[in-house]
Amino acid sequence: EPEPLVTEHPPEPKKSRTTFMSKMVPGRSKSLSAKDETKTDEMLKAEYDQQLQKAGAHSYDFTQILFENEGDAMKASAEVLGGKAFQAVFDEWAPKTRQSKAYKAVRLTQLPAPELAETLKSLKPGEATKVPIKTGFGWHLLQLQAVNDVTPPPFEQVKGELRRMMLKRQGEAWMEKMRSESLILDLQTPNGQPGAAPAAEPAKQG
Repeated sequence: EPEPLVTEHPPEPKKSRTTFMSKMVPGRSKSLSAKDETKTDEMLKAEYDQQLQKAGAHSYDFTQILFENEGDAMKASAEVLGGKAFQAVFDEWAPKTRQSKAYKAVRLTQLPAPELAETLKSLKPGEATKVPIKTGFGWHLLQLQAVNDVTPPPFEQVKGELRRMMLKRQGEAWMEKMRSESLILDLQTPNGQPGAAPAAEPAKQG
């Protein structure tokens, strides 16, 4: 669709926006040099390696019993320590708990609390937690069933998704920066005008 004619003001802002977006989206503009593309690939590969390290090389099958109060969690834990099968404890307590569920192929990065990730890494298949784990969600009892090896997708396969993720992150950071700067300007110069000095109070008549 042709652009409308502008007789008074040339479309300078659009040109500036294009330049800005070219910087924000590496590889989007044909004017990007091979050096820029190489640098972008290096950034994406670094993000890929960081994600792999964070996610780990395994996924976990485990069962969780989540209690709302510590008292019930300690009672159930005592039953497990006393030799009662974890599944039997699970079946007994499930109707009375906040959540009782078995999970399959969960990555550590999917867990809602770091305490749970550290606990699963410390357990061997068949082992259960000896004491309840407290998080912001309540008190957890866990039993690990299996640890599975995970083969990550190759870098080239997820490169496009990584690019979109990094672009979104950069855009959100830029918008947050603009909002904070706008707030500072509004506080310093209300209505976009320099703030006037407060008028001196008249002298009190004695």
